[in-house]
Amino acid sequence: MRYPKLLDLFELCIICLHCDLVSVQYHDPHRELLEEVRHKVEALEAKYNKKIEKMGIKSAKFLKRHGDPGEAIVHVAEKEHANLIVTGCRGMGLLRRTFMGSVSDYVMHHASCPVLVCRK
Repeated sequence: MRYPKLLDLFELCIICLHCDLVSVQYHDPHRELLEEVRHKVEALEAKYNKKIEKMGIKSAKFLKRHGDPGEAIVHVAEKEHANLIVTGCRGMGLLRRTFMGSVSDYVMHHASCPVLVCRK
């Protein structure tokens, strides 16, 4: 059985979430860089929407949020009543992860549903 049929059978929905740490402000000195990032996110959204459509998946959406990525993922998962969160990790070492923090680590400790962390 193909994945789209399983999604329909169990009434499941795929949610793709992109989170920016900052939003573009009118007088932001880094406006050009942030606009470039926004265009890349729009291209990424179009790419995944095309893949989703090609696979025949009808129940999927792409969301964008601003702020801390870990908090945004947990918040969206709770709001959408997620059954599972699938996230990636960059494979940072212990020292770097301790100082910079880890989105996947935050999500694992704060989500109210199971979390699957995929390595690169």
